[in-house]
Amino acid sequence: MAGSDLDARAAEAEASVTALFAGRLLGMPSTHLARVEYPPRGRADAHWNYWWQAHYLDCVVDAGLRALRLGDTAGAEQRAHRGDRLLATIRLRNLGRFPNAFYDDMAWLVLAAGRLRLLHEALGRTRPQRRLRVSERVLTAQLRSAVTDDLGGGAFWNVHRDFKNVPASGPVALHLARMGDVEASRSIVDWLYARLLDPRSGLFLDGVRLAGGNETVVPDVYTYNQGTVLGVLVTLGDVASRERAAALVAAVDRGLTIGDERVLGFWAGRPGPTGGTRFPIDATGSLADGRLELSTQLQAWMTLEAAAALG
Repeated sequence: MAGSDLDARAAEAEASVTALFAGRLLGMPSTHLARVEYPPRGRADAHWNYWWQAHYLDCVVDAGLRALRLGDTAGAEQRAHRGDRLLATIRLRNLGRFPNAFYDDMAWLVLAAGRLRLLHEALGRTRPQRRLRVSERVLTAQLRSAVTDDLGGGAFWNVHRDFKNVPASGPVALHLARMGDVEASRSIVDWLYARLLDPRSGLFLDGVRLAGGNETVVPDVYTYNQGTVLGVLVTLGDVASRERAAALVAAVDRGLTIGDERVLGFWAGRPGPTGGTRFPIDATGSLADGRLELSTQLQAWMTLEAAAALG
């Protein structure tokens, strides 16, 4: 089955990220990890960004689902196998364990692992690998421990437990919603609306810090914080959540978009001098002294996969 132009663009982004960033952990066979920058400085494992690898896994799953949609079962199998190796290597690089000190990191990984399981199921594997089962069980327990009554609800950002914010609460709520624990997910969302929604802009502030018994709201506004909440609302899907989602999209359009095209700062890629498509890190087209960060390239790849899936 021939793909669309959007499928071709997603495939180009996949090929570019794989060619420019993918590598092995300490050169070991059967491992797979992404370097954090290109051109690389040292080995793929030299610098560790747990959540970037989690987003890389999400993108690999996207590519597998695209292959499956286009009738390329062998290609989908290849991506599923790559995802398995990546998940195993993330654990290996993280000192042989899935948990780390940041609950938002762990939320992104368990979200990606859950989608990897769904890819396997779509390929006819009804019983997930032990590693997938362990990752989901261990990380879900960690995330549930982050959700407490301190500060009225929400999820802590890290193990220091002195800051509850949208970057952690959003993806934790999204994971719980995908698991079917709607009550727990909605409780977190309600806390976000009660504590961190700015009524003037309709946008979410960053978080609430707890120090010496005092609570301090961190008023910074970031695009990604709006996105995590939007993802939960769409997943919950009830009437109230859909109304909230529509209002949030309108607030983002009013307050965070640029130019006549109403974009957040995503733009077309361009060929790099050594091959592969590069995506600039900002709207001016600059490439940060010629170096690319994995994170920006994954954002572009993920966006193109979403566009292709939507058709």
